[in-house]
Amino acid sequence: GDKNCVELHVLHHVSIMNCNSFENQEIRQIKISPGGNLLAVLVNLKGTKGDVIRFDISNHTFVDIGKTLRGVKTEKANIELSDDGNDEATHSGEDNFLRFYQISKNSTWIIPEKKIECKRMALSSNQGVLATISPNTDTVMVFHRNKYCEDGFSHVRFTIILDNSPNELLWEIVNVTLSGNINVLKKGGPYDTAETMIAEELCVNNDVINTTDKVDIDSCISFRIFDLG
Repeated sequence: GDKNCVELHVLHHVSIMNCNSFENQEIRQIKISPGGNLLAVLVNLKGTKGDVIRFDISNHTFVDIGKTLRGVKTEKANIELSDDGNDEATHSGEDNFLRFYQISKNSTWIIPEKKIECKRMALSSNQGVLATISPNTDTVMVFHRNKYCEDGFSHVRFTIILDNSPNELLWEIVNVTLSGNINVLKKGGPYDTAETMIAEELCVNNDVINTTDKVDIDSCISFRIFDLG
């Protein structure tokens, strides 16, 4: 607060410390990405509005990567960001709404129409799951991040809840043709931790998924699970 700067300290390297100054700006929140390579700083500018400035800190210095997210509510605010910096989530205690933002192909921020009312949020270490707490009932709500798929492909997600023998489970998602050819699209297992939830996702060609109205398509997608016990 005295220097109005953000200090960057490197673990196990006491002598490495850098400070980035934010003159004439009030720092409201800082957040490091799950992988530790990016830093987001929320600064208050006028009233209850401010900007989220992103820095690359992978080399233990502050490198402004541009594309500042502007007009964010800063009252009792919290922020999260993905490792690539292209996805951000903000929450303000002013209206208890969680807002998602994403960088578009032309490097502008996309602000989704839907807002989620909550009073707190937390992003998982793999950036795939966001948990929120309802402001009225203290209910925990979980949101899965959609995988971006190119044109002509669809997003497929499935969830597995492991039993007491996770080391006995194997699975595959395959593309099966009428001639009997099998192409493995994704596979997983065995696992180490019992009674946990595993969420997997992938992009699949629409020609494989949309077979109901295309008689010339001779393949389908199939999920196979193997119990080694």
